Amino acid sequence: MSTQSINPEERLHHLEGHYADRVSAFRQRLARVRLDRVLIVILDIGKNVHWATASLASGLELVRPYRLPSTQTGLTQFVQMTDSLIAEHNPSLVLLGHEPTGVYHEPWARTLMHRYAPYLHGQAPPAFEYRFFNPYQVKLARLQTHLRHRKTDPRDLAAMLDLMLRGLGQPAFLPTGTELLIRQEIGFIRAQSRLLGHLERQLRQQLDRLWPGAVVNVGQFSRAHPSLPKPTPIIQTRPLQRDRLRVLLTHCPNPYDLIAMSDPEILSLYREHVAAPGLLC
Repeated sequence: MSTQSINPEERLHHLEGHYADRVSAFRQRLARVRLDRVLIVILDIGKNVHWATASLASGLELVRPYRLPSTQTGLTQFVQMTDSLIAEHNPSLVLLGHEPTGVYHEPWARTLMHRYAPYLHGQAPPAFEYRFFNPYQVKLARLQTHLRHRKTDPRDLAAMLDLMLRGLGQPAFLPTGTELLIRQEIGFIRAQSRLLGHLERQLRQQLDRLWPGAVVNVGQFSRAHPSLPKPTPIIQTRPLQRDRLRVLLTHCPNPYDLIAMSDPEILSLYREHVAAPGLLC
């Protein structure tokens, strides 16, 4: 069965099936704690505006979805809301979750991890769990819950609430300073590799304009055209790293000038500019 023929509900159940034992154990845990003693706080992280909602696992909505600025003011309001709900309802378990959205979640996540560290590490009641949801999980849950492809913030909040009640997601985590530096370095290397690849393609196109047939991948040509005789290019492998091509482009960029030269003149050109001209004969 192709992926396209599976509806969102089947996809989510398939995904949930990978964690069947964990989901079952989590639901049993909620039942032991009592659903009305489980406080669930959900965030939907955006660039400039976040959304928040809170409810009990029993289904009672305590705070309707509302907007918060992504500034320190919004964070203070969110923490005050969470603290007041904990004080008012005295839950045995608090579940907090959201998507790790780009880099926009990191400032709040670090602050929340620090603010609720005693609860997260079991040093103070109530028990506290902080979870991240995979965006793909949220998408499937949203399609299953609302049967609509178009996303909205309230729908995503409802989808994350559904995932939280299933015990899906993963424990929230953030990279350390060293890990961030490594990620930045890897990102820089990848960006440079993509740039070099783009420049190499441009150079090869220019070579094909200037020297048609001078640079050919003979193996690739033979596989694509087995019935044709193999070409005899000037360069067969790694053309941009070869002295022969460098000399031609630097000192004889016009192919017609090379055609007009005799063999001794061509050899003299290479002897003058290449360290080991004998290898070029």
